[in-house]
Amino acid sequence: SILDVFRNNVVEMKLHARSTAFSFIDSLGSEFSRLDGITSLNAQLYRGPKKSLELRDLNVSSISSVFAVTATGEVSALGTRPQFKVKFETQTDQLQEFFALLDYEIPIDGSGAAGGWLIRDGDHYQIEELAFTADTPQLAFQATGEVSALGQTPEFALEFSLFNSGATRPIMYFD
Repeated sequence: SILDVFRNNVVEMKLHARSTAFSFIDSLGSEFSRLDGITSLNAQLYRGPKKSLELRDLNVSSISSVFAVTATGEVSALGTRPQFKVKFETQTDQLQEFFALLDYEIPIDGSGAAGGWLIRDGDHYQIEELAFTADTPQLAFQATGEVSALGQTPEFALEFSLFNSGATRPIMYFD
């Protein structure tokens, strides 16, 4: 059987997948499953002598009406607790809708982009080398830094730069 091939041998095969649902990223926010869009995944599926499945040369791209994202990297220990380190880039022209997908209500119109390294080790998620930019009619800002304890109560270590284009005094609120 195919399971015997995986259990008893070194296996390497090309994997191509395509999905029109975003439910696979619900762990990032509860609203992703309501999106329409397309996700494509290409990788090398590998099982070596250590008996764990891995994805090598991972390349994922997703596009929806709210955002587009690409990610590249490696995933080891496939299963219920995979470990990974993937470089991602995302962009949106609908910041308010994008933040709502992440369960944040931030009344801000505009566009934005973000990138960094998404890392999972066991049940611990973090983002390293995060770079975020947003451009709105009132202001533009940039942030760089790290986010730890992602998926729980996130801890932010970010440095912000604000560029005020319309207001005379910027007001910021963080919760």
